[in-house]
Amino acid sequence: MMKKLHVTDFSNDHIEQAVALDRKWFGADGASNEDFLSIFSKKDKHALVILSEDSLLKGFAVFDVLNPGEEVADYSGLETTTKTAFIQQFTTDSNYGVGNWEVDGLLLKAVEKHVAQLGCLVVWEALSKNHPYSLTKNPAYDAYGFYEANGYTVSTSHAISWKKIVPCNLLYKNLEERSDHE
Repeated sequence: MMKKLHVTDFSNDHIEQAVALDRKWFGADGASNEDFLSIFSKKDKHALVILSEDSLLKGFAVFDVLNPGEEVADYSGLETTTKTAFIQQFTTDSNYGVGNWEVDGLLLKAVEKHVAQLGCLVVWEALSKNHPYSLTKNPAYDAYGFYEANGYTVSTSHAISWKKIVPCNLLYKNLEERSDHE
């Protein structure tokens, strides 16, 4: 049985564990100390962590809050029409493992609740079309299935790429449809 989990704001105290977790899954391409320090230097960048009762980091999410008319950093041409949260990083210790979405789900729900309180009406996430943790690349993981199971839709009207080099799909969820009980 998993120890009790809780979500809190990401702080400098979590950086070392977050770097280790991201590098576990993404190797040298994982986030660095400097990447995480930059989170705290930008006014519209937010981050949450999910911790076990013994303070072990189980996951983190980094996201931007964008006002209408703002573009998403590193994704040219992706402009908001309403207040929108854009998930830049989402990593957990199970990392979309099939049948093991407990931590992922708790963290995603916490992000949605947090951004709704900030007035966001939509949440966006971009996943690489060739995502390393998707069923097509590795049948033990299902990043796309996780988001779809949580009410996200893959946009068919947005052709986007990260820094013009990694083709991505835009996934979105309208938070207006949430009930007050979620």
